[in-house]
Amino acid sequence: MPIKSFQEVVRSRQSVRQFLSTPVKEEVIREILEDAQYTPSNCNTQPWNVHIVSGDKKDELSKALIRANEEGNHTPDFTFDMNAFYGQYSERKNAHGKAYYEAQGIAREDYEGRQQAATQNYNFFNAPHVAFLFMPSFGDNVRVASDI
Repeated sequence: MPIKSFQEVVRSRQSVRQFLSTPVKEEVIREILEDAQYTPSNCNTQPWNVHIVSGDKKDELSKALIRANEEGNHTPDFTFDMNAFYGQYSERKNAHGKAYYEAQGIAREDYEGRQQAATQNYNFFNAPHVAFLFMPSFGDNVRVASDI
């Protein structure tokens, strides 16, 4: 496989929002996680723990998350305020949201459609495996989060 330049890698990057249901072999997942251990981290602390969930357990977790969200019991680990964006950041966020929902044929005023699209996060976009990354809490958490 030819080596790609940094520019090629960055400019070909994409966010996948739908996956095939075909499971990835455990050996492949293990190899990817072993390669990830070589990534740099502050003071080489490697401040992460990874848990992979697949099959029936993944489906059970998905249902529990969807139910909790529908009941208003969603508690994010980090704060996120869509109204905190300002200026060009707000413009970029809005342009992205518009393109995202338009690509799915969801009108801005279609609140139910937008909610269904958001629920796909808890359905893991139909991926056969889900990786959860856990981090310890120390300092201001900025370095830990950026290492992950």
